[in-house]
Amino acid sequence: MAKTEAFFTEQQIEAKCVVCGADFLTQAKNPRSACSDTCKRTRALRYGAAYRQHGREIRQKLFDMLGGRKPTGEEIMKLIQLRKGTSQ
Repeated sequence: MAKTEAFFTEQQIEAKCVVCGADFLTQAKNPRSACSDTCKRTRALRYGAAYRQHGREIRQKLFDMLGGRKPTGEEIMKLIQLRKGTSQ
């Protein structure tokens, strides 16, 4: 009985790291945006910091709308309904 092996090669493309700018090869089907684990971690930390900062800005806008106090559950529901365009 003859032994056969299936040989599939995935197409690789050249990409540029979004953190350090280095050129590297990645799979065409599932491209990466960071060249190494270090750059991947740095990218995740930057994204998380930007996400948290955006949340702080949104929360501050909400507090400013209500005169510097925390909104009640009812006020939050009203704001959500206004943004959706529905009223109950």
